[in-house]
Amino acid sequence: MSVGDFSACATSTAGNVYCWGDNSDGELGNNTTSESNIPVEVLGVGGSGDLSAVGSVSVGQYSACATSTAGHVYCWGDDNDGQLGINTTSERNTPVEVLGVGDLVSSPASVR
Repeated sequence: MSVGDFSACATSTAGNVYCWGDNSDGELGNNTTSESNIPVEVLGVGGSGDLSAVGSVSVGQYSACATSTAGHVYCWGDDNDGQLGINTTSERNTPVEVLGVGDLVSSPASVR
C-alpha cells in the first residue's frame, strides 16, 4: 500500500491494484478523472483488462507507479514533468509501461 498527497493505492493478494481519492490527473488509473471515495481497480495498459501480477505500488502527488512481479514498471496520472517515464508530458488515465534506457520498453534487465 502507498499513500500520496491526495490519493492512495494498494495491491490485492492476487496482485491487482486498487486506488482511491483525488483523480484530477487520472491518478486512479481507471480511465476517468472522477474522484472516488472507495477503491477502484486500476485498468491494464491501454485501458483494457486490469493491471495484474503487481508486486508493489507507489503513489506520488498526482501520479502512481507499479512494478510487476516480472520486473516491468507501469505508471499513470500526471506527466507534466515527464514523471511517467514515457518521453512525453501528457497525463495518462490508464497505466503505460515505462520506457527503458534508449526508449526501449522496460524489461527486468533494463530497469534499474
